[in-house]
Amino acid sequence: NEEVLSKAGNLKVISRVGVGLDNVDLEAAQRMGIKVYTTPGALIDSVAKLILGLILNALRKINFQDLKWANKRR
Repeated sequence: NEEVLSKAGNLKVISRVGVGLDNVDLEAAQRMGIKVYTTPGALIDSVAKLILGLILNALRKINFQDLKWANKRR
């Protein structure tokens, strides 16, 4: 918000990884001459890999097998 931005006297840029600027006061940033950027598309590969991993985990019950194996070793 504007109060926080006003306390950051040397702030020149706000860069947000991913998309969505609903948590940045764009009007206050513009009034103070602070440039605001996003990185759309930067996380596409990471999110896709995570989703594929979660799908494989769910289909193959990997986490349950891991727990089963870990309990046998105790």
